[in-house]
Formats: sequence, structure tokens, C-alpha cells
Amino acid sequence: PLSPSFNIYRAMSWGRKAKEKGKKEVQFMSTQAVDQAIKDNTDDDDSTVGDGEEFKDIAGGHKKFNRLWLQSKNPMASAGRFILEGDESRFSMGLIEECWYLLVNVVSWKRLLLINAFVEITVIVLFATVLTAIAAIDGSCTPCAISGSLFRRKFLLCLTTVRLSSDSVFGWEESAPSTDYEVLFLTLEGWIHWLLLNLFSAIIVTRAMRPQRGLVYSPDCVINSKELAIRLHNLRWKHVTLYNVRAYLHCTTKEGEHVAMSFNNDHYPVWGAVGMPITLKHNVTDPSSPLFEGGHKNIMNIVVFVECEDQNGQRLCCGEIYHDPTGLRASKLISAGYHVPRFFVNAKFKDQIRMFRDRQGNSCLEPPHLAIDMDSFTRICRV
Repeated sequence: PLSPSFNIYRAMSWGRKAKEKGKKEVQFMSTQAVDQAIKDNTDDDDSTVGDGEEFKDIAGGHKKFNRLWLQSKNPMASAGRFILEGDESRFSMGLIEECWYLLVNVVSWKRLLLINAFVEITVIVLFATVLTAIAAIDGSCTPCAISGSLFRRKFLLCLTTVRLSSDSVFGWEESAPSTDYEVLFLTLEGWIHWLLLNLFSAIIVTRAMRPQRGLVYSPDCVINSKELAIRLHNLRWKHVTLYNVRAYLHCTTKEGEHVAMSFNNDHYPVWGAVGMPITLKHNVTDPSSPLFEGGHKNIMNIVVFVECEDQNGQRLCCGEIYHDPTGLRASKLISAGYHVPRFFVNAKFKDQIRMFRDRQGNSCLEPPHLAIDMDSFTRICRV
């Protein structure tokens, strides 16, 4: 039988009507319908004057950068896009290693702490129950004492074993010494607690030592008659200077062919500690470019990758995939309100830099010399 993921893929890819449970047919929107849907949900009446000409946001463009885009998963890479056949488990490195990878890289901080608390509480309650049963079997307590009070004492004893309580909290009173079996299980509980403590400490330290994201791309890129432009910003520009910045570019055609491309300048020796972004440009007037003379119509996505090093020698890298907004899956996700990186045709970025000049039109000698509009990092307009 076909898996549910295949049914989702079939519905998303071919728009077939699902007759079961009264589901409605999946309809894909045309280019005009997508633009209209985006325009209806975008306030594009904001017009500003810059560089001597009127600027108006493109329909569907982003006016400000949203950090939630970095924290959310890419909807274009979500499950259901394709299915796997055969024995997938043969490509796994083992249960323990897969669990370690999930805890270090996939599980959120909130869920990790909840898992830690749940495991610790489970161990304490389990051993408290075992100690209560041992006391009942050994006959060290009367039948009337086998109640919540006995379990409470054993529970507090287990808490003391894992160093979560003390006599100063629960009070001190004379009690019968523990039996041999009780000592054995308390020792086992202490060893399991020590193992869990070291395990989760190692996971937390490993997660904390992971490199932090330092680069971010503009949510959309632009293509016009002259160039393909992609903006890049250094998130830690106040504290981090980047060296040996290299950029790579390629695209995927609708036939599934990967074509290598190049930027006009793909190497920056130093990217200083300034808030000025880098605009990576590709010349589309070059006959060897796949975007030459309307070649964008045959492009499914554009991929960019940047790698560099900071002043401490730590390697940083970041990539982005810009999709055709009129594509089947991208148009469906955009109309549903998801953020999908796109490339806009016949568009350009709004200028971010404004020079300060004196009354004679000369550059100011005293700082500040220029202003960088961070809100314009995402803003684009038609050309």
C-alpha cells in the first residue's frame, strides 16, 4: 500500500481530487493569481523618496527583516516532497548515534530540558517504588505501614540519593538502617543519576559550543536586464571581522540540470567591522550566463553559498536557495502564508546607503559620513 507521504506528494504535485473524506481538490494558482494574493496581504502603499526618484515597494516584497525566518524550517524542504523506497535503515549509523544526533542538532532547548527532567523524575519514582516493594517483601514494616507514608519516605530517600534534598529540608529523624537490597538499589540509582548527569551535561556543552550563525541573506534576490543581485549581511559586524570571503553561485533548470555561475566579484579579502552589507552581482548580459536574454524563465531555483573565516580562525559558511515564485510548490506555500526565498524579475534593491554632504554638496569631513538603512535590506522595487 502507498504511504501517506506519497498521497500528500501526489496531491501537492498533480492537484488530483481526493474523493475520500470530502477533501477539496488542490488548485494551483496562476502567476497573476499569486501576485494578486500576495498584493492583497501586503501594504505596498508606502512610498519614500530616495536618490532623487520615487521608490515604491514591489507587491509581495518584505519591508523589514524578520529573525523568525532564520529560526523556522524551510517549507520547501519539508516532508512529503518525495518518498523513499527500500530499506532506509541501512543508511543509519545505529540507534545510539542517531539519538545523539537528534538530541544535539534537532531537538530544541525546551524539549531537551523537558526530556532531562522527565527521565530524572522517572528514575526517582521507579526506584522509590522498588524500595517500597522491597520493604514490604522483607517484612521490615507492618501491613498497616504499607501506605503512602512508606512510599513518601522511600521517595525522599531516593531524592537524597540524587542530591535533590537534604536533612535541612525534610528534617532529621532516627530511622532504621537500610537493608542490603536497599543499599544495592540506592547505589544503582546513584550510578544511573551520575550517568544521566554526565550525558545531558555533554549534550548541553556540545550544543553550546556549536558555531553561531553570523551571515544572513536577503529574503529575496532580484534579476533585471543587467544583473542578478543578492544581498549579504554580517550579523556580528560590531565584533567580528571576516577574512577571505568567497562566494559561489549556481542554478537549477526546470529540466533538473545544475549550471555553475559566477559573480562579478566572488572574493573579498577583508570584510571589516562595519554594518555595510555586501551585494553579490552576476552579469546577465554575458552570453554564457544561463540568465542571458530571458533565461530566467527556464530556471527553477538559484543557489548561493558563502564561506569565510573570522579573526579567530573559525570558519563560517551560509547558503540560500531562491525559488521561482510561480512554481507549483512555491506558489502554493506563498499563498498559504509561508516564507519562501524567491527571485523577482525586472526588479532592483532599494539603496541602503545615504551619504552626508554639506551645503556645497561636498562629503562631510566630520563623522558620521554616511547612514545605512537596515530596513532597506529587504526592500525591492520594479525597474
